[in-house]
Amino acid sequence: DYKQFIPRDPKENCVKREELIRAAYHDEALQDLLMRLCKADIFFWIDLFVYQTNSRRVGHEPGPFIVYDFQREAVQETKQWLAEQEDVLWEKSRYMGATWLALLMQIHDCLFFDYKKFLDISHTANAVDASDDPDSLFWKVQFVLELLPDWMRRGAERQRTGLMKFPATKSAITGAATTERAGVGGRATWVLGDEFAKQKDAYAILGQTADTGPRFFVSTHYGIGTAWHSLTQRTDIKKKILHWSQHPEMNRGLYRYDSATNTIEILDEEYEFPADYRFVTDGTPTGGPFPGLRSPWYDKECARRANARDIAMHLDIDPKGSVSQFFDALKIHQLRGRTREPVWQGELQHDRDSGRPVKLVRQENGSLKLWAHPKSEDRMPAAPYAIGADISGGVGSSPSCLSIIHILTGEKVGEYVNAHIKPIPFAVLAVAICRLFADEAGNGAYFAWEQQGPGVPFGLTVIDLGYRHLYFKVNGYDKSVSNKPGWYPGPELKRVLLEDYKAALVDGTFINPSDRALEQCLEFRYDRQGRPEHPGEVQTDDPAAGRVNHGDLVIADGLAWMLAKDRTGGRRTPETACAPPEPNTLGWFMALEEGQRRRREAEY
Repeated sequence: DYKQFIPRDPKENCVKREELIRAAYHDEALQDLLMRLCKADIFFWIDLFVYQTNSRRVGHEPGPFIVYDFQREAVQETKQWLAEQEDVLWEKSRYMGATWLALLMQIHDCLFFDYKKFLDISHTANAVDASDDPDSLFWKVQFVLELLPDWMRRGAERQRTGLMKFPATKSAITGAATTERAGVGGRATWVLGDEFAKQKDAYAILGQTADTGPRFFVSTHYGIGTAWHSLTQRTDIKKKILHWSQHPEMNRGLYRYDSATNTIEILDEEYEFPADYRFVTDGTPTGGPFPGLRSPWYDKECARRANARDIAMHLDIDPKGSVSQFFDALKIHQLRGRTREPVWQGELQHDRDSGRPVKLVRQENGSLKLWAHPKSEDRMPAAPYAIGADISGGVGSSPSCLSIIHILTGEKVGEYVNAHIKPIPFAVLAVAICRLFADEAGNGAYFAWEQQGPGVPFGLTVIDLGYRHLYFKVNGYDKSVSNKPGWYPGPELKRVLLEDYKAALVDGTFINPSDRALEQCLEFRYDRQGRPEHPGEVQTDDPAAGRVNHGDLVIADGLAWMLAKDRTGGRRTPETACAPPEPNTLGWFMALEEGQRRRREAEY
């Protein structure tokens, strides 16, 4: 193993480099040997010939690049995946050398192999190639090349902006910004998408480079609802996580606070903490791949940054924490520690014409989860219940959801989640579930849904089925109850809905046992007007947005809580609410015909 002959100490490594280069200066045979060794092993080349610059190392900004073990593993796997034409992404903390490593993989191929071509894309033209900016990609490439011996560089240099040529191997590195039609019509050994979360035209770039070659994406997170976040959720892309806790200069003194036992767990037993060291015991970080993990370096960085969003974005690899979150992340983290598995999971068989429950069928991975035991196969324990609904189009883009709350206890006892049920069949099922959850008098659950988009045909079907235990719109000017069923969303009404839900979670009046529902809370952020929004609601050109949920359970939970906290307000009696037209009238025949048409269109 050659590594044992290459000093890891930077000063000793520089001495070894100088000795080797001096010895090869007039020795063509040694030059040829070193070229063959460098070609065979990228790490031999990096550890003995490559320099990098880091402005954070005051007084030692330029220095030898010596590969850490975690970097070696990431490069080895990535080179293999790219050779197999697989797309790859690296989720990273700052200071992990990820961009440098990606560029070194390109430079190595171009120096030692014929006819290689790479395309580098970043969020601006200057980020790709600016001759006076050390943060630009091509500046880094030029820096590496200029410090190589002439016999190794063999004329490689920047030909023009956005083009680095290697005449000895007829290889090249090209660059483009997202504002250009990057990659269209060309081919590349592979494509680098650097800081992909920042790219405004990210979805277009994904489409334009699909046929160019395998893609290698590198980035930190800048929130959810981005093309980058969407990529990190996909299972068809190879992924490596480069977290600060893997870095030997940052992970000294690793520890974790255990809130359950109020103790500090020392993970790095060789590290000697000062006697007066003040361990952080607030439970942070709450997100990312390693929640709760800390070190003295991390503690110092957090104190220096003093901004939870900045920490989540640049250190924790926490996409949900990298936005101005609406829900308190620490509180949600604590509540998620109290969640539990449902006591029952399955589907509800029901009459598709009348919306009557028939039989609860236990089924692994069923859409209906219950945290209360059924009384029988067609009945839940009698109690006053409230159910909130959020309706999707049923095409897999986001799920339709129900949240079921026991009004007297404020505890969530059930939820239904299904991304592939159309609005009208969902309405029939929702009515059946409402009737399943009835009180002592046989009244079904108090029910509300979001009355917009697919909520319109959904609501018409609910009425057509004769269900009347509904929430009705409250007029804003005099707080009177209208004859319009359903909850009509608006920016201010949505803010009030979610503020009430958030307060109920904090004070414990709403007990939510669903980890999935609480996790979705972390996705909500403040918009520019200070109102809560989910990034999935923002219009994008993402053709794959269908695979991302849009906080639907949070809206269903909020609606259910709105009903539960106000046990009578806004409720109308079955006798007066939305009374159907008199038989044999024009309205009666029109309603009958419309109901029959909707049933014909319903897709089961």
